[in-house]
Amino acid sequence: MPHPFVTEQEIRQFLAKYVDRYTQRDIEGFLSFFSPMAIQNQKDGIEGIRKIYSRQFELYERLKYQLKNPKIEILEKSVKVRASYEIEQFSKKGETKQLRGDIEWDLVKEGGELKILTIQYRHDKTR
Repeated sequence: MPHPFVTEQEIRQFLAKYVDRYTQRDIEGFLSFFSPMAIQNQKDGIEGIRKIYSRQFELYERLKYQLKNPKIEILEKSVKVRASYEIEQFSKKGETKQLRGDIEWDLVKEGGELKILTIQYRHDKTR
């Protein structure tokens, strides 16, 4: 049986760093997790992804992001991760918004590092 190209521990570390950069509102650090060929929700390329998250990071003073129950499937040359998420967005005006839903990533290795090739999510409930 061939060795997988990535371990589950590497994937979990990747996800932890992804969440950390998101909550730090570090746009360049956050975008470093994406492949230059990344596609979000079957439509946005990397520049669209940059615009979406830049705007979000500017709008909110603080963000809290939780991934729940990640299911990891290591394939021959990629990884599929499915999870639920909860995001709390704290505006500069003191308002709080909550987003929940499911998220799915396809990860590949580029230059020896895991990168997001596709990301799909849908907010199910907001408050």
